[in-house]
Amino acid sequence: MVKVAFQRAQTIVDRVVSGEIPLETGAISELVANSSNDSDSLIPSISVIVFFACWLIGIIDSYRVGMALEKGNGV
Repeated sequence: MVKVAFQRAQTIVDRVVSGEIPLETGAISELVANSSNDSDSLIPSISVIVFFACWLIGIIDSYRVGMALEKGNGV
Protein backbone atom coordinates (compact mmCIF):
# COMPACT_ATOMS: atom_id res chain seq x y z
CA MET A 1 0.00 0.00 0.00
CA VAL A 2 2.75 2.40 0.93
CA LYS A 3 4.72 1.58 -2.20
CA VAL A 4 1.76 2.34 -4.47
CA ALA A 5 0.96 5.56 -2.60
CA PHE A 6 4.59 6.66 -2.80
CA GLN A 7 4.77 5.93 -6.54
CA ARG A 8 1.61 7.95 -7.19
CA ALA A 9 2.85 10.83 -5.06
CA GLN A 10 6.24 10.79 -6.79
CA THR A 11 4.57 10.91 -10.20
CA ILE A 12 2.55 13.97 -9.17
CA VAL A 13 5.60 15.66 -7.66
CA ASP A 14 7.60 15.04 -10.84
CA ARG A 15 4.85 16.61 -12.93
CA VAL A 16 4.73 19.66 -10.64
CA VAL A 17 8.52 20.08 -10.67
CA SER A 18 8.67 19.81 -14.47
CA GLY A 19 6.08 22.59 -14.74
CA GLU A 20 3.47 20.39 -16.41
CA ILE A 21 1.10 21.05 -13.51
CA PRO A 22 0.85 24.42 -11.76
CA LEU A 23 1.75 24.60 -8.08
CA GLU A 24 -1.85 25.14 -6.99
CA THR A 25 -3.78 23.27 -4.36
CA GLY A 26 -6.80 22.73 -6.60
CA ALA A 27 -4.80 21.25 -9.47
CA ILE A 28 -2.84 18.94 -7.19
CA SER A 29 -5.99 17.85 -5.33
CA GLU A 30 -7.66 17.01 -8.63
CA LEU A 31 -4.68 14.89 -9.67
CA VAL A 32 -4.66 13.04 -6.37
CA ALA A 33 -8.38 12.32 -6.69
CA ASN A 34 -7.98 11.16 -10.28
CA SER A 35 -4.98 8.97 -9.50
CA SER A 36 -7.03 6.90 -7.06
CA ASN A 37 -9.66 6.26 -9.76
CA ASP A 38 -7.22 4.56 -12.13
CA SER A 39 -7.93 1.04 -13.30
CA ASP A 40 -4.79 -0.24 -11.55
CA SER A 41 -6.09 0.88 -8.15
CA LEU A 42 -8.19 -2.26 -7.58
CA ILE A 43 -5.44 -4.28 -5.87
CA PRO A 44 -4.41 -1.48 -3.47
CA SER A 45 -8.08 -0.90 -2.67
CA ILE A 46 -8.59 -4.57 -1.87
CA SER A 47 -5.45 -4.63 0.26
CA VAL A 48 -6.66 -1.61 2.25
CA ILE A 49 -10.00 -3.31 2.87
CA VAL A 50 -8.30 -6.53 3.99
CA PHE A 51 -5.91 -4.56 6.24
CA PHE A 52 -8.73 -2.71 7.99
CA ALA A 53 -10.81 -5.90 8.31
CA CYS A 54 -7.89 -7.62 10.05
CA TRP A 55 -7.38 -4.55 12.25
CA LEU A 56 -11.05 -4.56 13.26
CA ILE A 57 -10.99 -8.31 13.98
CA GLY A 58 -7.91 -7.74 16.17
CA ILE A 59 -9.71 -5.03 18.14
CA ILE A 60 -12.77 -7.24 18.66
CA ASP A 61 -10.61 -10.18 19.73
CA SER A 62 -8.64 -8.01 22.16
CA TYR A 63 -11.88 -6.80 23.70
CA ARG A 64 -13.17 -10.37 23.98
CA VAL A 65 -9.95 -11.62 25.61
CA GLY A 66 -9.87 -8.63 27.97
CA MET A 67 -13.44 -9.25 29.09
CA ALA A 68 -12.71 -12.95 29.64
CA LEU A 69 -9.63 -12.16 31.73
CA GLU A 70 -11.52 -9.56 33.73
CA LYS A 71 -14.19 -12.13 34.62
CA GLY A 72 -11.48 -14.62 35.57
CA ASN A 73 -12.56 -17.17 33.00
CA GLY A 74 -9.29 -17.15 31.11
CA VAL A 75 -9.25 -17.44 27.35
